[in-house]
Amino acid sequence: EHAGQSGNNINPAAVPLLKRSKSERVIRTTQGVKFEDMYRNYQARLENFIAVAADPCSSESNVQIAQKVLRYRNKIMERRQALN
Repeated sequence: EHAGQSGNNINPAAVPLLKRSKSERVIRTTQGVKFEDMYRNYQARLENFIAVAADPCSSESNVQIAQKVLRYRNKIMERRQALN
């Protein structure tokens, strides 16, 4: 450790995998370790589907696909809530 630096800078790679979120993935690259949050990626895709479904400039087939994905997601969420 360099002089003058506190030990508060925690390297995420040093945190044990058990303490990390289960939605977080560790990806090793040539530049180092990269962390990918699958929930954040899922939310981004979901927001994209909502935008495509609501955009009047989207093609009809893209709108239909986005609407179908969102209907399927809603059904899955309803089933999960019913099981809990």
